[in-house]
Amino acid sequence: MSSTYVQMFGPNDLQLTVEFVAGPADHGVFAGTLGSPISVMLVPDAIDRIRRHKSHLLVYIQHGVFGGVMQEKGIASLFSELGMYQPGHSLAEFLDRVRCLSIACETICANVPASLIHWTQSNMLFSAESFTAFVEEPIGPLTVHPRIYRDEPPPGTTEQCVGIQTLGAADYIGREINVEAAPVPWSELYAGALTFIKIATEKNGYIIPDGDVFGIEDDSVSYRVRHVAATAGQDLPDQYQLTLRYSRKHGYRANDIKRRLTVPGGVDGVERLIGTATPEARAELRKMRESEALAEGIGGRLVVTRPADEPPQNPGRTGNARVVPFGKRTGL
Repeated sequence: MSSTYVQMFGPNDLQLTVEFVAGPADHGVFAGTLGSPISVMLVPDAIDRIRRHKSHLLVYIQHGVFGGVMQEKGIASLFSELGMYQPGHSLAEFLDRVRCLSIACETICANVPASLIHWTQSNMLFSAESFTAFVEEPIGPLTVHPRIYRDEPPPGTTEQCVGIQTLGAADYIGREINVEAAPVPWSELYAGALTFIKIATEKNGYIIPDGDVFGIEDDSVSYRVRHVAATAGQDLPDQYQLTLRYSRKHGYRANDIKRRLTVPGGVDGVERLIGTATPEARAELRKMRESEALAEGIGGRLVVTRPADEPPQNPGRTGNARVVPFGKRTGL
């Protein structure tokens, strides 16, 4: 097979290469994504399109000379040991690459629409038409692939449970996300994973702390967050685990969820309830105020709750309030 390529250079050591190959691509490179129901949903006839194609373009982008070798054994650790910046590894540079690659693909398809686009960063397949619908919002199907898995129904029910394992979240937040299986549509779990990423990547954004709860603006859905360390012997990396607590739209509530009441006055209201006489109470309030500052830093808010079946006045007890950080709210 003959090929022709063009290499272009941009600011900050950005390099874009476009190679035309006068022959079909290796069908094996599509095996992983063809096993995904998301790819099947986006391009139902993907297998036929792969069989029909006669030539293909390879579009590659990187930052600097180390862009293509940073994952090789020893290279990344060497930069870490020296305390040096790793070229191309900042979020801003990643977003620059996504934008540049999107523009390149759109420009190519505007002249000769591709029968199929294989976006290898998230292992997604798009038609030329559907691709343009996703490039405006990079934190979505373009860069975060939702890999769906199924789990056994909860005891005593026959409801089908699905979960989500992301591919691409680590490019934004350093770890992938596992949303535990629940009897709701996969799209709701996927939206929860995207919200988690967006909270982290807002201006002044942050990773929801381990054990905290977050939801969306109208309090119609809620997730608990766990920071899960790599599991030895199971080849599982560090990840963020989200567990759906409730979904108003789909009438779902986890079995261990008890009814809670909002504490008037937020953290100040909690202080009136538990006081500051004990070290435990002071530590609890300090943690809440830290979370409050993080949420307000991205234009959000905090909702603090207490168990509904406990007395409203309980100054000798700590831990009867829960911090619930929500996503960005305008006007706050």
